[in-house]
Amino acid sequence: MEKYEEMNAKCFNNNKENKLDLRKSVYHYTSPEGLLGIINSKSIRFTDCQFMNDRSEYTHIIDLLDKVYNNLKQEKKYDVDFVDRLLNLLKKDYEYEEVKVDEISDKLKFKLTQNRYYIFCTSLAKDSLNMWNYYVKNGSFQGYRMEMTIENLLDCFLSLGKDVEIFYGKIIYNNNSKEKLIKKSIIDTALKIQNISDSFDYQDNDLAQQDIFGDLLYYLQNFRLFFKDNAFKNEKEFRFIIKLPLNHDLGKKQIRNGFSIKEGIFCPYCEVDINPENTIDSIMTAPMLDRPLSKLALKRLLKENNYNENITLTQSNIPIRY
Repeated sequence: MEKYEEMNAKCFNNNKENKLDLRKSVYHYTSPEGLLGIINSKSIRFTDCQFMNDRSEYTHIIDLLDKVYNNLKQEKKYDVDFVDRLLNLLKKDYEYEEVKVDEISDKLKFKLTQNRYYIFCTSLAKDSLNMWNYYVKNGSFQGYRMEMTIENLLDCFLSLGKDVEIFYGKIIYNNNSKEKLIKKSIIDTALKIQNISDSFDYQDNDLAQQDIFGDLLYYLQNFRLFFKDNAFKNEKEFRFIIKLPLNHDLGKKQIRNGFSIKEGIFCPYCEVDINPENTIDSIMTAPMLDRPLSKLALKRLLKENNYNENITLTQSNIPIRY
C-alpha cells in the first residue's frame, strides 16, 4: 500500500468496514473492438469523465451536498456556513483548478494547475448479465470480460509521475450511505474549525481555517466520482481515476491522449500501458459466442502480441439460449 501512496494513489472510503485487499480481482467488460484495442496496444483507456454514459457523472454530488447542508442548518448544532462556498466551488466546470508547489524551482513557488478527470471502469461482478447486456449486437451477446487484480493494475501506474494522481475504490450507490459520508466530513470540518477558533490568535486562526477547508474541498472534489445514481447499482462498479494536469507532458511513453467516436461524438481519453506478463489473469467470452472458435482466436491473438500464455480463457456460465 505504501508504494502506491508514494506515487499519489489514494483509495476511496478505505476504512475498517471497507478495508481493501489489493489482491482482489476486478473485471472489465468490453466490446470485441475494445478488447482488440487493449491487446494490440498493450494499454487501457481512461475516458474523460464529462463523456461517460451516465449524464450525472461529476455533478451527482451537488444535490447530495445541498441536502445534507440544509439538514445540518436546520439542526443548528454546528456552524456549517462554509458549505455555501464549498457548493459554489464544486459547481465549477470539469476543469478543476488547484494550487500546487513548484518542485522544479530551487525556491518555494506555487503554481495554479488545471486538471481533468479520466475514468477506467471495472466491476466486482465476475459474470454479470447486467454487464453483458451492454454488449448485445444484432440480438446476440458479443462482449468480453478481462479479469485483473487491483494491485497489478496499480503497478501499471507507478511511472506516471508525481503530478498525476490516481484514485481508486468501490462506487457508492445508496443515497443514505452517500449522505452519511458527506455529513461526517462536514461535521468533522466544523469541529476542527471550532477547536482552532478557541485556541489560535486571529491571523493564525484564519490560515488554519483555510487549510481545514482546503482539506475538505480536496476530499469531496477528488472523490466526487465515486458517488453514482442508484439506478446503476447492478454494475457493482470499482473504478480507477486519473487526475491529469492539462500541462502534463503527454509526449511521455507511459501515458498518451487521444479521441474515440461514440454516437458521432469525439470522446477524449488518456491511455496507459499495461504489462502483458501479469496485468490480465483471465478473459471470458460472452454467452452465445462460439466457444471453441472464440477460444482459438483469443489464443492466437494473445500469442502474437506476446502475452502471458497462462492467461485463462473461459466462457460465461449464464444459460442464455436466445
